[in-house]
Amino acid sequence: MANHMRIFLASSFEEFQDLRRALKDQLNQIKKPVIQTVDLNDNAADPSPALSRCYREVEDSNLFVLLVGERYGGQPRAQEESYTHLEYKRALKSRKTILPFIIGYGCVPKPGLRQLKNDKLEKWVAAIEERHTTAYYDLTLGSDLVAGFIVQQVRDILYVAEDFGNLEEIAEDTEQIFEDTLIKRERLSNAPMMSTHERNSGHPLKLLARNHAGEALRAFDLGLPEVAFEHLSQAVELVPLDVVLGYWLARLLVASALLRNCTKARRIALRCAQVAAAEDDERELDTMACLLIAARASEALGDLESALESARKAYEKVPHHWMSKVEYGRQLAFSGEKEAALKQVQEAFWLQPYSISRVQSDAAFTGLGNHFTQFRGRLRQTVTEEVSELVGLERLIREFGVRRGIQYKQTDPVLEFTVVANDRTTMNDLIQTAKLSLKSSLKILQLSATSLSAANDAFRFDSSKGLTSEVKLSIEESIQTKRRKVETLTAEQAEANRRAKRLHDQRMRVAMAGGVGAALFLAIAMMAVYADVLWIAVLFFIGIPLSLLGAWAWYQSASTTHSQISTTIARRNREIQQLKTSLRDLDSDMQSFLLHQSQLLQDTATFCKLVEHFEIKGLRRIPFSPAPPIDRKNATGVVRTDLAKASSFGFDRDDQLLPVHLRFLAGSTEPKSKYWLVRRLKVGTDETLSRSAAYFGGITVESIYLYKDGIQSGPFSIAEMRALAAAGQAQATDQAWFEGASDWVPLSSVPGFIGG
Repeated sequence: MANHMRIFLASSFEEFQDLRRALKDQLNQIKKPVIQTVDLNDNAADPSPALSRCYREVEDSNLFVLLVGERYGGQPRAQEESYTHLEYKRALKSRKTILPFIIGYGCVPKPGLRQLKNDKLEKWVAAIEERHTTAYYDLTLGSDLVAGFIVQQVRDILYVAEDFGNLEEIAEDTEQIFEDTLIKRERLSNAPMMSTHERNSGHPLKLLARNHAGEALRAFDLGLPEVAFEHLSQAVELVPLDVVLGYWLARLLVASALLRNCTKARRIALRCAQVAAAEDDERELDTMACLLIAARASEALGDLESALESARKAYEKVPHHWMSKVEYGRQLAFSGEKEAALKQVQEAFWLQPYSISRVQSDAAFTGLGNHFTQFRGRLRQTVTEEVSELVGLERLIREFGVRRGIQYKQTDPVLEFTVVANDRTTMNDLIQTAKLSLKSSLKILQLSATSLSAANDAFRFDSSKGLTSEVKLSIEESIQTKRRKVETLTAEQAEANRRAKRLHDQRMRVAMAGGVGAALFLAIAMMAVYADVLWIAVLFFIGIPLSLLGAWAWYQSASTTHSQISTTIARRNREIQQLKTSLRDLDSDMQSFLLHQSQLLQDTATFCKLVEHFEIKGLRRIPFSPAPPIDRKNATGVVRTDLAKASSFGFDRDDQLLPVHLRFLAGSTEPKSKYWLVRRLKVGTDETLSRSAAYFGGITVESIYLYKDGIQSGPFSIAEMRALAAAGQAQATDQAWFEGASDWVPLSSVPGFIGG
């Protein structure tokens, strides 16, 4: 189909004026493809006869919507059939896709229940029912409601004949994550592919089929599905086992709504499903897609048991895909299994919220009546409550961020939620609010993680950094060492003071003894003079200076020693004062350490708790998740995972929330939720799924430099470094540097390295 589709409304003008108006309004709301509704009841002048204009418009239309009621309608001159009947016959001749609706008043006008008063009308309706799968509606339900049922079936035709829902465009507009991986129309450019082992071989039949496939794709792009149908029919005859060719031909056959075409479509779709299933697991989505078409074909044929069986097989083949769930739910609804059908719809919604817009206008589900209405109400209430809970969680995370000095400027979803959470809000709006809220929450948590790491690294003591117990022990040992030194110096100073005092006392005694001796010698000498014993007087006079000289010499020696001791005492005093100043600084460092460590411990505990709530509440739903599932195609960076998926990749896995250098701040920080976030890191030749890197950031490590015993060596690969560790030549506490590190760090801090 093209991006522009013309839909011809065929009916008796006077019978369905309100219904035609409602149909035009609702059809024009379809955005992809753009709809142009052709309603000849427009009171427009035209130079050609009325019937000629009718034929021309039918020829130029892509889809023919036929409304047949209780009136046969007016006839052109010289014609035995009504305008509407003639338009229908021209649509048949032009091989247009025809959607017939038989509409009554007060009852469902099915065969055996209706009583048509016009024989021509009765015969015509019987012919329509024999040729087409016909829908029946009661107009007393109201024009708008009946128009809604008809528009949904028009959507189903677009769904079958166009790529499933144009989900790429929707994804771009709504930022939703979709799993639209069914058989894309563009794959016709590489068809045929009979198997995964002999793609596009040079066999003449395959080359000819490939040319037809290329022409079919071109016809699709030009909005000529009837031409695409012709080319695909010839291509499938040449290569009947090609899945892509058969799948698209089956889609067009189902879209025609002709019973014989639906029979053929079911046969082709089931054959393609069998071929795809026999090749390999990589084509499981192709198998599912073919089974879905087979289910639609069986439904059109009225074989609801076969439709249910095909839908069930599609679901069992790919149970995690929202499309298989929706189709299985449709067929369960047709079979009367209401609760099982609605369960599938709910699971599909949580895989793909967009699915609810398709479901809520699908007659299969709306036909469930109050069951479906109540289901939608419960689902909306659940979504609203969960979104409210997530917005509340974001408020707590923002408050924590503000406490850490983080101001993340973005429109506050709390305010948005109070605006959008009303009866006019769509569930998609609610989903978008939750997604924006969780994106903000994740960003604030990542900024908070950076802040916590920076707060730890900001504390430095000597050559060490961080608020670890090792740094605390180093401070305590420094304090103890300096205290012991102060005690030693104080004891030495006391001993020096005692020696100085003894010397001072001895000097005083010597000086006194020298004076007393000199006085004694002088007295004796004077007495000898008086006694006229001169030689004795001379002897004692000579002894006076000798006595004074000896006392002076000893005094001087004691004074020198005393001065030296005093110098030592002064030096000890200075050393003691310096040590006491250093002790005060160390005490200050210890107080700062304890204060910052206490704050960091408290904030880290809060951070871990917030992340726990974030992962438990925010990651349980795929539409809410701010990161894609790990098994999503091209999913890189931060991804959502669980134990089974993480294990299936075979990578090294680090489930701890805190990075190695911060794990002293908490005990085990393994995830407590079913789903958690990881970042895919390359470490050497290995890949690691690191949970801490999802929040604290992560880098790829190719090589490491080792600094040990004052010697730098390297670079070493991860494998080489592990070999050194195994040989006892490298310890986890040895210093290392790697690309992305801001400084030398313990070897155990290198991502992916298992220390010796």
